[in-house]
Amino acid sequence: MVKDIEAAKEYLSGKTVYIVGASIGASLAMKYAAQDASVRKIILLSPGNEYKGVNIEQDNMIYEGGVLMVASEDDAYSADSSKKLAEKGRGAAKLQMYETAGHGTNMLAAQPELVGFLIDWLNSPTDRHLVFFL
Repeated sequence: MVKDIEAAKEYLSGKTVYIVGASIGASLAMKYAAQDASVRKIILLSPGNEYKGVNIEQDNMIYEGGVLMVASEDDAYSADSSKKLAEKGRGAAKLQMYETAGHGTNMLAAQPELVGFLIDWLNSPTDRHLVFFL
């Protein structure tokens, strides 16, 4: 799965790429970003320290870029993982928690303002980029 991200990144060669992943896609985004320093920002929706055999604790300690983690308290495992990852990460981490937003991309429907929040976090006045979702 990480090779799929690598292929997408190669296709976008020469562009600034930020990665947004949800659920296991969040884990894969972190895993890939830790090995590619050109990925300057990632958004992790409902990440897990270890999910379906993909462990990102070490990757989190390697990745130096910006990380936005979004989780919901009603998704206890992801909420706990997000708090730990944000606390122990090497990069500039921001944690956005909701009380009742569900898991992964379901949070986008449960919290409609989240889409704008994600875009605002990614955008800066002088930086244009491409984003791909996992």
